[in-house]
Amino acid sequence: MPKQVQEILNEDVQFGKRMTSRRAEEDASCYYMNANFKNVFSSKYCIKTCEKEVLNQNAFLGHSLPKSEAKHFCTVEGKNGSYYNIRIQQAHLTDQVEMQMYYRSKSFYVFLFTLVNETEKFDRKQTFFFLKKSYRDVEELSQDNHQSLIQMDQDVTIIKDNDLLGNDEVIFQKYTQVVTFRELVELQHGKQDHHIHLSFETLYDMRQNIEFLPFIYQEKKTLASHHLLVLDVNTMTIIAKTCINSNLNIRKFLRYSEAGYAMYSLTRTSDLFDQKLGFFDRIGGQGGDAFSQVVKYQISHQYYLDDSEEQLNPASCTIELSEYCVHYNNFANTKIQLIGRKQLLLSDVAQYTRQKTFFKPFFLPYYDKEQKIKGSQLILQEDDQAIKILDQDRNNVYHQETEMVQFGQ
Repeated sequence: MPKQVQEILNEDVQFGKRMTSRRAEEDASCYYMNANFKNVFSSKYCIKTCEKEVLNQNAFLGHSLPKSEAKHFCTVEGKNGSYYNIRIQQAHLTDQVEMQMYYRSKSFYVFLFTLVNETEKFDRKQTFFFLKKSYRDVEELSQDNHQSLIQMDQDVTIIKDNDLLGNDEVIFQKYTQVVTFRELVELQHGKQDHHIHLSFETLYDMRQNIEFLPFIYQEKKTLASHHLLVLDVNTMTIIAKTCINSNLNIRKFLRYSEAGYAMYSLTRTSDLFDQKLGFFDRIGGQGGDAFSQVVKYQISHQYYLDDSEEQLNPASCTIELSEYCVHYNNFANTKIQLIGRKQLLLSDVAQYTRQKTFFKPFFLPYYDKEQKIKGSQLILQEDDQAIKILDQDRNNVYHQETEMVQFGQ
């Protein structure tokens, strides 16, 4: 699998990234494993497979949008492993919209875009906004490329800066605001004194439909803003958060990108576990519609520690892996719980010979022989080897048979 993802990553490079200035963060790099064919991977621009077994002996599957159309179209996985080409916006619109990623739950698609204004050299503005569509809406858009995802009078959910004051309910509401796209364009002309960046999973497994979307939120000016947030796809609201900062001693060594944002990665490290609800839970919820889902995620932080005056620091490049369990309920409060932390300390040899790998660590979920997610793997980009970070054979934390805080301690 790492080689296949690397192939589509290389194919994606031709479309370029927005790194035109030190204040501009590159676009999200999200890839998707086909729901029906485990060896077929896609991005918002292209589809690719590297193995012959699924097709006949001499055939390969591949498709890429022409570079001239990548600005206005995207590739989306549809029903039964098929793919759609969908128009993002009409060609005559001059607003600079960049598609970041899409996500699919049981009933909806969620698309993430940025609206960027770079007309003023020293006043770059960028706003993240979500757009929700039903399966039927997306299928209709794929059949008529004269229609577009973004309409001027359509409601979008924008991500805002947050002062983190008030109780959880108030704080959750401050993260988002629903406006029409026309109103968003007008808001973009005003002053923007915040710089927000969102980080998402690198690889999405389209076989499983998770009803929530986790992502990492950070505001450039304050480290206290760095949180793992959970978006309920059905209500398009933030329903849970947790601070992802490490301890005070190591926090000041956190590595930042050229644009000034902390370099995090988010990786799913378990399969989806649909929880069976008891009688009283169903009464307190929404009757037969009440359900619960449990998934584990890993966040990587990279640190560069200073050398001492006498000798080199053997842990000068350190990767910290924090693992969280997200327990989603559509009838009660969703919970995020820290269940363990690990650190990878690189040897002197690794720090010199693996510069490409550890410049921006590339994590993917680890799949066992039964195609179940059982941890993560760090891809060594120089030669496509992998460091596998596996769970134990029987991880009772997902079945709630033991205390979750015991895991990883």
